[in-house]
Amino acid sequence: TCILKVNIHCDGCKDKVRKLLQKIE
Repeated sequence: TCILKVNIHCDGCKDKVRKLLQKIE
């Protein structure tokens, strides 16, 4: 979860994080 929090800090990573979260769910 720490890595996700770090990625969320950058706008470009937000979309990638969302896709990763969708895959996890």
